[in-house]
Amino acid sequence: VRNWRGLQSEWGTLTPADSLSLTVLRSGREVEVQSTMREVQNYGEVGWVPHIPAVIGVISSGSAAEEAGLEIGDRIMRLGGEDVGDWSDISRLVQQSQPLAPANPIPMTVELVRNGQTKLLELTPKYEPEVGRYLLGLQVGTERETYALGEAIGLGAERVIFMTQTTFNFLGQMLSGQGSTDDLGGPIRIGMFIGDAVRSGVGELFFLIAVISLQLGIFNLLPIPALDGGHIFFLLVEKIKGGPLSAATRERTQMLGFSVLLLLMVFVTYHDILSIAT
Repeated sequence: VRNWRGLQSEWGTLTPADSLSLTVLRSGREVEVQSTMREVQNYGEVGWVPHIPAVIGVISSGSAAEEAGLEIGDRIMRLGGEDVGDWSDISRLVQQSQPLAPANPIPMTVELVRNGQTKLLELTPKYEPEVGRYLLGLQVGTERETYALGEAIGLGAERVIFMTQTTFNFLGQMLSGQGSTDDLGGPIRIGMFIGDAVRSGVGELFFLIAVISLQLGIFNLLPIPALDGGHIFFLLVEKIKGGPLSAATRERTQMLGFSVLLLLMVFVTYHDILSIAT
């Protein structure tokens, strides 16, 4: 495993019934770890996250961080009097320290290390109505890896295979009752994801478009009347039967398929609205 994405590719295809075998480096030596996957709230999670040092990589223009004098490369050690272990602590501490209403935000003290020296600064988080929470205007730094054309094509193919396996596993869990409806998303959630991707950059946007296209293609091949997969299923039935299905049978199954799709669309849209409201 070379990076976190490689690890994600391995566990993303596992189901709650599968066992998980890991070799980890602990205190300078390799340790074998055995575990059993269990059902989690969000599909694909296994109960751990990568450790990301709280080093500032991007500062948004006009943000609370910029106004307070924070700089790219600063490592945040304490925020609001609490220790910062990694990047995930920053958002948690900001939300915990602020009032529920967007008025009168509370200033916070930031202890950071810059060029080997410790500095104390004060900043006041800004409430962003678009996301419904307080933000400092900070982002973690990232490093982009470049690959030769052949290697990039191979990695792209691996990613497509991984996403396909993950999608089928998810569908299997939903049909068996092991999945969560929280993982379903309709047009509203897709629109929100696209908005986030646009703000993140062109690369994230194209990746999201590719993922959506792949999942729509897989869904379209399901043996549901009114979808291409349903037409393929009809052709197979007619091949086995040795003759065409009656027009009445085709019409009834098509109506059934449209009804299922319509109910599914209403459900995911309703679920999207609920998730936004709560």
